[in-house]
Amino acid sequence: MSQSCQVRLKVLQLSLDPAMRGWMNEGKSYIPPVGIGEVMRALGIGKVVASKNPKVAAGDMVSGGFGIQEYFLADDKDLLRAGLAKVDLGLGTPPQLLNALGMPGMAAYFGLLDIGQPKSGETVVVFDYADRYGVAVKDIAQWMKEGKFVSREDVVPGIENFPDALNKLFNGENFGKLVLKVAEG
Repeated sequence: MSQSCQVRLKVLQLSLDPAMRGWMNEGKSYIPPVGIGEVMRALGIGKVVASKNPKVAAGDMVSGGFGIQEYFLADDKDLLRAGLAKVDLGLGTPPQLLNALGMPGMAAYFGLLDIGQPKSGETVVVFDYADRYGVAVKDIAQWMKEGKFVSREDVVPGIENFPDALNKLFNGENFGKLVLKVAEG
């Protein structure tokens, strides 16, 4: 690991999302497009293989914005931008951590159950839940273990299948959260 690199991790599973299609287009957007030759953005689950960072150690399971790639190398600035966070596989599987126990589930949890408490005909806007994220993950994981809450994931094996897997989002072939399995953990 080079002197400037603080963490190296093996990417295990990645979230495939409809926004990726928009990120490939030039034009006005909330985020710059992914350029030709750049790594496509993607949230994922990975395993730290080497670390000079005191917050994570080799063997830790983490989540973050790693992109569609097999390994993620990062210094402190990159780690902050990636939103690196340790994950507890005792709460759920990596696909569940990218779905019901990840960003989609947390947005739903805080937007609907905790903050909004919407009534028929009202509009819900979710804007922040970061300070209670861990508690919510544990709550939803408990619902899932009790069978009160079920998540569904569509897992496609192999990073080489990324283009075809992404197209599943737009041609009606997937049911549930679409996840790309890059490697075994």
